Amino acid sequence: MIFDEIIPETINFETVSGEYIAKCLRLNIPPGQLPQCGRFSNDQYFMTATVDQSRYRLFLSRIDYIAVLLNHYFSENNIRHDPYVRLHLQNFKGVPIENLKGCPRLAEVSPTPEEIKNAVKSKLPHLKIFTDESNVTFVAREDEMYGNSDTSEDFLARKLYLNPNC
Repeated sequence: MIFDEIIPETINFETVSGEYIAKCLRLNIPPGQLPQCGRFSNDQYFMTATVDQSRYRLFLSRIDYIAVLLNHYFSENNIRHDPYVRLHLQNFKGVPIENLKGCPRLAEVSPTPEEIKNAVKSKLPHLKIFTDESNVTFVAREDEMYGNSDTSEDFLARKLYLNPNC
């Protein structure tokens, strides 16, 4: 889960209480009923840091928030559990930026390709950007750790994500 992951020191955030988030949202509800993530009108973004939603991370910039989402998508844990990301890494050595824009939490933010590139270059030293011979721009891990694809889940995912006409 995203709240279990190590966040690089290059990503700026503050840890705040669920009560603080409720107050900022002008909601009189217990932390467990708050949204898991979102944006305040001052362009600060928040995301739960604990399962019980008692603690949140408050990101002071849009780029920091985009970076923490990318950090999650390319984490070892997510690669093990997300066949979409894993298969793209294995088959294309990266995930196209245009495809990343459709990932659920990133889609809510609607980042531009330039914002994704900026987040990777300025906040995520363990990731890289490259462009292939077809002029498609990808995000990839520097260490090229792509995971194992010998599961039945991966067989179905390959058919769904990579070759839907089979």
